[in-house]
Amino acid sequence: MGKEGYKEVRIGPAQKYIPNKWKVHSLSDVAKFINGKGFSSNDWTEEGLPIVRIQNLNDEEAEYNRYSGEVKERYLLKNGDILLSWSASLGAYKWENGKAILNQHIFKVKPKENIDKEFLYQTLIRSVEKLVQKTHGSTMKHIRKKELDLTYFPYPPLPEQKKIAAILSTVDEAIEKTDKIIDETKQLKKGLMQQLLTKGIGHDEFKEVTVRAKSYLIPDKWEASCLVNCLDFKNGKAFYKVGYTDEGNKVIDLMNISRDGNFQELDDKQKYISEEDFEKYSDYQLDKNDLIIAMSDMSKKLWILGRTAIIPKDDEYILNQRVGKLSYNGNMDIRFANYATNSNYFLRQLRVVAKGTAQKYVNTGEIKNAIIFKPPLPEQKKIASILSSVDSKIQKEKEYKEGLEQLKKGLMQKLLTGKIRVKVEDKDEED
Repeated sequence: MGKEGYKEVRIGPAQKYIPNKWKVHSLSDVAKFINGKGFSSNDWTEEGLPIVRIQNLNDEEAEYNRYSGEVKERYLLKNGDILLSWSASLGAYKWENGKAILNQHIFKVKPKENIDKEFLYQTLIRSVEKLVQKTHGSTMKHIRKKELDLTYFPYPPLPEQKKIAAILSTVDEAIEKTDKIIDETKQLKKGLMQQLLTKGIGHDEFKEVTVRAKSYLIPDKWEASCLVNCLDFKNGKAFYKVGYTDEGNKVIDLMNISRDGNFQELDDKQKYISEEDFEKYSDYQLDKNDLIIAMSDMSKKLWILGRTAIIPKDDEYILNQRVGKLSYNGNMDIRFANYATNSNYFLRQLRVVAKGTAQKYVNTGEIKNAIIFKPPLPEQKKIASILSSVDSKIQKEKEYKEGLEQLKKGLMQKLLTGKIRVKVEDKDEED
């Protein structure tokens, strides 16, 4: 028996109930998908409009290529345009960075008659999850045009579209505000690190030290010391001959160190070894508050060489190759060491001596002999406490953002399927 006010329809392979006045169409029925222009490297110029590629949508710091020639109107972008990347990295985006040119592998999406633009954008976000399941290609995932023809969704009359879009946009705005707070707090931390890790707290007298041909002023009472004199160091173990298992004890490698110097747990990419091998290589086990350091980059584009992260909890961790372990030996506070080794002056030293092209790396001696500016232990702890409070603020905002994202996900599930209805004035109702 059906639910009052609802009708049974087929959406893709499934039978579902939607409100009586809602309809079902494919993405191609309700929007026009315009592919970007194909450029070669020979087309790029020093000046001109930025060319929006997929990396520019996923990474705000990614550089733009530019083009100064004539471009058809269909390829031009303006603020508010909806985009759908259909190759490699799949996702729906709203462009807000001014006039630009759209590159190939990205659709500009224009709503057709009686389709609200913001509602279409929110629908695309949800539809991407379905499209991902239909992607083709092993290394280069992509969406075929026919998938847009075959991806169906229910949609209400225009007034209800606008109401639903307004609710979801309100949550988006809260997420954007939280992102802004996170970015501003990260900038505050960056400034504090630059000041506290070289100038300290309340010093009037300074001395000049030279590290890798670059001069710094540090407090008179500080030392410029080799890392190995401040912390105990141990290199990781090459575990590729052991053989990884589907579960067991976690093998910590470069992927567990984030670009901003934090430890990150991995889900589907985490490596494991057996309990037997874990005990066999006990010298490489990690304890809570050990500091791990990346001895190479992940790739040419993922610069994490020299970045460190603190093991945050007791767990069955063991250290892989290309990652070193720094342990407390009474000379340096671990929290302070984590901030100092993620500072510009420290990272610069390792990049200057790094070898390799596609994947930069340093050897054990270069890690041990890298210079770290060392305050007295009480000042180390004060500096670490200040920076830790800023980190706590960032973490709190990230958790708040995660909550908003979960809220939106739940709202999308209910509002975009008609499970929960929004109130629309009778005079605004449309068939």
